[in-house]
Amino acid sequence: MPFFDSGSATKLQFSDHWTPDNTNAPYPRLTSEVTVNNHRQPSSWWVRDATYIRLKSIEIGYTLPRSALNFIGISLCPCICFRTKPLDMDSVYERA
Repeated sequence: MPFFDSGSATKLQFSDHWTPDNTNAPYPRLTSEVTVNNHRQPSSWWVRDATYIRLKSIEIGYTLPRSALNFIGISLCPCICFRTKPLDMDSVYERA
């Protein structure tokens, strides 16, 4: 995104920022005054919902019964399935 006048605010932020006439703007008020200290005021504008749920690993095991294994001449046969990161869901969204 191109920047306005080689500065740090994008053209979109510069054109659609808060003003007394534009109170529903998506971007905060811009100012070049050092004494205003807007950059030091608490603000929730940058806060995002980053909740997520993650299942890190799952392991399922089953041992076949000896009665079924004796028929084919095997004494023990464990079956194990392991999966890493089978579930990863989040609700992160982009602000308009």
